[in-house]
Amino acid sequence: MVDASGPATGRGYAGWRQYLRACWRAMAGGAGTSLIAFLLLAGAAFPCFGQAGACIAYRHNDDLLARCGSEDIRIARERGLYWYAILGDRLAIAIAEGRSPETVTVYGPKGQSQIPIHGTVLYASCGRIISAAEPDDQSVESWDVLGGTPLRLKGLQRPVCSANGEEVIGLDKTESLSSGRGELLLARDAVGDPAYGLSPSGRFSAFSSRDGVLCISKTMGARSICYRDEFPLAGTLSVDDEGAVLFSAPTGGGCFYSGFGGQHAATTGPKSTEDACYGIYMVSQDMPAKVVVPWGRSPVWVSRQTVDALARRMSATRDNR
Repeated sequence: MVDASGPATGRGYAGWRQYLRACWRAMAGGAGTSLIAFLLLAGAAFPCFGQAGACIAYRHNDDLLARCGSEDIRIARERGLYWYAILGDRLAIAIAEGRSPETVTVYGPKGQSQIPIHGTVLYASCGRIISAAEPDDQSVESWDVLGGTPLRLKGLQRPVCSANGEEVIGLDKTESLSSGRGELLLARDAVGDPAYGLSPSGRFSAFSSRDGVLCISKTMGARSICYRDEFPLAGTLSVDDEGAVLFSAPTGGGCFYSGFGGQHAATTGPKSTEDACYGIYMVSQDMPAKVVVPWGRSPVWVSRQTVDALARRMSATRDNR
C-alpha cells in the first residue's frame, strides 16, 4: 500500500516556510518564475510534493497515472481499470479489470502473467501483492497473489506492514482494527469499510472510522490527531515517512460516471448523471486535508524511480496508447 518516502511537508510555520522556499526554487529552475506565479500555482491545489523523489500513483478512468511534482506520467492504460497494486522493490505491478475480478494481470521482471485471485480487494504491502475479501466476508482469507498462498500475519486479515514487517495492522478475529502488538485501534462497530495504512518505517499509522473521522498516529499506541470532516473515504490510505496521508474523497465538483467508475466532467446532456467528483487529498498531523489531484482515486505514494521503471516496462510490453 505504501512505497518510498514522501514530501518534506515540514512541521509548523518554520517547516512550511522552508518547504515553500524549496518548492519555489525547484519550480523556478533558474527560469525566473516569480513568487506571485508560484503562489498562484501552489494555491491551485497542486502542492509541490515530490522534491524528495516521491510521486502519487492514482487511477483516473482507464489510466494508471503518477503525479510527480506538477507532471502527470501515464504508467498504464487498461480498459475497465479498477484495482491496481505496485510492488516497488520488485518493480512489479498488478492490474485488475472491474470491481469484482477473478484474475489479475501481473507485469514483473520475468514478464507478464495472468493469476487468479481470492477476494475483491487488491493492494501492495508487506513486500507482497495482496488480495482480500470485503470486510463483511471473513470466509475468504487474505492471499499472497505472487506466492499463491493464504496470508495471515500476526493473526490479522487484510494486513498492512512497515517495510521491515515488524509493525502490522489489520482486522482481527472480531473484525476490529488492531495492531500486531494487540492494540485495539477501532472497534468492529466503528470500522465500516476499512481504510488504514502504515508508513514504510512504521513510525506513522492512519485509519478512518465508519463516520468519516480520519486519525493519524505518530507511533503505535501514541495519541492520535483526528480530523472530523466526515469525509466519505474511498479505498485505501497511503502513508509516507513524514506522516503525509493520501486518500480519495468527493471534492464537491460535478461529474458523471460510466462503466466501472469512469469519471468525466459533468454535462447537461440527457444521459448524464451528475455526482460529486472524486479527487486525491493529502493530510498530515500538521496540515488539514487539501486536494492535491482534482480527479482521481486509489492514491499510493511511490518513488519517481519506480514510476519511470514501470512506465518503461509497460510501454515495452503492451500497447498503452
